[in-house]
Amino acid sequence: MSDTTTEPPLLAPSSVSRPALMARLDAASKLRLVVVAAPAGSGKTTLLTQWFRRSRQRRVAAWLTLDGPLTGPDALAAGLLASLSAADAAPPAAPVQALQGLLAQRSGDLLIVVDDVHWAQDSACMRLLDALLAASAPGVHWVLAGRCLPVL
Repeated sequence: MSDTTTEPPLLAPSSVSRPALMARLDAASKLRLVVVAAPAGSGKTTLLTQWFRRSRQRRVAAWLTLDGPLTGPDALAAGLLASLSAADAAPPAAPVQALQGLLAQRSGDLLIVVDDVHWAQDSACMRLLDALLAASAPGVHWVLAGRCLPVL
């Protein structure tokens, strides 16, 4: 499995806050899926980190950064389970079916942010993300951020 991170990065004190964009994320986060796509260095991670930290004060929220190319859908599922476990939203089980079941049966609001999703662009990982989105309970909200639009 490639490296993944289940906490947003630490930000420099000089990071610029973008309240208008954070307000747009607040409004959009009621949707099942929000995609943030922009070139490297445009501030996606900084914006999402600021927003995530504020959001998790009022809802269960899980963060996953893909730190490099994934070895396949099992690696993506393991990373998502680790991030959900860190958010106290998942059992310790690891298979894809456990993840699908967890998301389908979830009651209450759950935010899942996947940063650098461009590292999961192979077709098997995209099929898994598509299946997870389709199986997720109504209160599960996804934010996928990366350098390009994911092909779902």
